[in-house]
Amino acid sequence: MKRIIISVCIIAAIIAAGCSAIVYIGAQNSKLYGELELVEKAYAEGDASGQMAQFESFFEGYAKRLSCIVGEEALLRAAESAARLESLYQSGSDEFLAECGQLRFLTRAIYTGEIPAWYRIL
Repeated sequence: MKRIIISVCIIAAIIAAGCSAIVYIGAQNSKLYGELELVEKAYAEGDASGQMAQFESFFEGYAKRLSCIVGEEALLRAAESAARLESLYQSGSDEFLAECGQLRFLTRAIYTGEIPAWYRIL
């Protein structure tokens, strides 16, 4: 009976840790989307250099915090996209807003990749 209770407690702890990780990733993504909106707004107004610096600082912390939860490959693709934003802004490229959208897509994929689904379990 002790083994069953211990096993159930371990499984419950694993489920609780997984659920809290999903909630945490969702909260961090919401903050990231807010930062991206500020960057896009500043870009539309003509000067986004201050917002870009703030965004880069935020994304560095975002990547560090999520690196212990999510897989490196997905986070690396998002980091590459975030790094591309600075060069696109500096060059005045029209692809800047498209790259912001790509970064949103990649971070949303990180979130959805952590949500359990029966087809990933089997």
